[in-house]
Amino acid sequence: MHFHDSFPVPIGHSVLARTDPTVEALSRYVLDAALDADLDPILRPARRAGVMRSACGKASHHSAGRPVPPRDHAAGSRATITQVAEDAQFVAFTTTGDDLAWLTTEQVDALLTVPATGNVADTLARTQLDRALGRLDVVGDHLQAIGVERADAIVADHRAVRSASRAGGRAVTAELLPPPDVLGPVRILPEISTS
Repeated sequence: MHFHDSFPVPIGHSVLARTDPTVEALSRYVLDAALDADLDPILRPARRAGVMRSACGKASHHSAGRPVPPRDHAAGSRATITQVAEDAQFVAFTTTGDDLAWLTTEQVDALLTVPATGNVADTLARTQLDRALGRLDVVGDHLQAIGVERADAIVADHRAVRSASRAGGRAVTAELLPPPDVLGPVRILPEISTS
């Protein structure tokens, strides 16, 4: 396959834009494959997780991930028209022992701007990642709550658009289709003190 940054593009080549059919198909495959546990791992290029050190960790550990709440089912009242709305967002929590504290949206945004300062040995990385993945059942209720909030927001947004356009019409409902997917969990460890 041949890709180009911009037009013009020779016949049989693709432009790196989300509307290009080849880019769209590859993106859909990468996302769908990442969520399909039945596929061979080698066919799942976006199946990722990581462990790193960062100055943001201080004395606590952060786990950040990309849960994708919403595969939300939206339906109108006159005729059942089902659409799926997907939304991806970063969420993160800190751990102190067995205690979890969820970060606010502002704290997560700040966390995403802090660069990694070091790698972690493979053995420690596997242990830390296993610990983080082992908490997925524990954090499930929180991820469900986020998904329900997003479903409510989708309904509110839809109603606002219909009201602004004076379209009126059908009432729309939305519900989370559980479970939320977690993409790319990352475990951020504090830097090692050299003093």
